Amino acid sequence: MSQIQHSIREYEPKDKAACITIFNSNVPEYFCDAEREEFIEWLDKEDRAPYYVLLDGDLVLACGGIYEDAEEQMTGLAWGMVLYSKHKQGLGKQLTLHRLELMEKLFPHYAQHLSTSQHTEAFYKKFGFETTECIKDGFGPGLDNCKMRKEVKR
Repeated sequence: MSQIQHSIREYEPKDKAACITIFNSNVPEYFCDAEREEFIEWLDKEDRAPYYVLLDGDLVLACGGIYEDAEEQMTGLAWGMVLYSKHKQGLGKQLTLHRLELMEKLFPHYAQHLSTSQHTEAFYKKFGFETTECIKDGFGPGLDNCKMRKEVKR
């Protein structure tokens, strides 16, 4: 069975409510309630790094972005999530591949980073990321902060 390719476009302020709904659908398994304000602040930043939404028609089903740390010469995945009821349908994979391709195009010589929980660590290993550190309860009770890295091919 082939997976449907959904459209991906840059985040627009009109997507904010849908992105917060997606965040809320993943609490408490994938995000802590306490992270909500940080996520909202990220969405509200005018100088925010690129952020994207994955759509089925006009319905936002997933969101995620990238960031650059020029000083450390690294780039990373930020705030990636899929509406909980749509997990395991290939949406996270499609959005992650889109963001990885963009990072490789924009920052071809940068190492790639992300911080995720123990619940999605294996998902990112499929894309070549390796865990460099796992901080127990690093995001909050029951959610470890697993720091991951992928070296670029030079």
